[in-house]
Amino acid sequence: QNRSLEVLEYNKKVFNYFNIPVNYVKFPFPNISHGWALDYFLQTTLNLPIDYYVFFEQDSIPLKKEFIDILYDKIKDKQTIFGSSQTAHHKDKNHIYCAPNFLCFSKELYINLGKPTLNDYLPDSDTAQNLTREAEKQGYNICLIYPKHCELTTKEEQLESNNPEYWTLGNSNELKFGLSTNYGDLIFHGFMGNLKRSQDNFINKCKEILKENN
Repeated sequence: QNRSLEVLEYNKKVFNYFNIPVNYVKFPFPNISHGWALDYFLQTTLNLPIDYYVFFEQDSIPLKKEFIDILYDKIKDKQTIFGSSQTAHHKDKNHIYCAPNFLCFSKELYINLGKPTLNDYLPDSDTAQNLTREAEKQGYNICLIYPKHCELTTKEEQLESNNPEYWTLGNSNELKFGLSTNYGDLIFHGFMGNLKRSQDNFINKCKEILKENN
């Protein structure tokens, strides 16, 4: 819903340019939640020869080729969850967790945690938040990439999407995320896919990367 095929194509172009192989998964179920899809994928691939899971949303890309080495360095100990930082838009708004727009961890860690749900039906967890919460409870490592910059929505866009101008990360007044967020010059996330400017910003960022590296 509200997904742009052009966004997906540019996502593929960036990963292809960086020579990072990606599997694109389309679920044969209508109207499923993001968290349900993550749970379903994990449960149906646990018996495959997979060592690490790395999730990107359609409108999320790495900003440099070195990303793959940084990623592996963070999670190779199989004791660490690594991802973009976020707080819930609702529920527990002060808990900072690894968001599903970019999220990675080892299969071994996921199993050791008891295969916790990434769904958002729990009363205190947004999508993927429960994974961070369980890792914290059991003494594993959480490594977060913090937002460096995000665009602000206009009044018209706020009315159109029912989103605010931006969100703050926990109780911070400085760290903001929202429309077209740059995470530490490492990850770019369009975020508000139902707004045309989010899609346009994402595509322009992809074009910028491809142009800069040609």
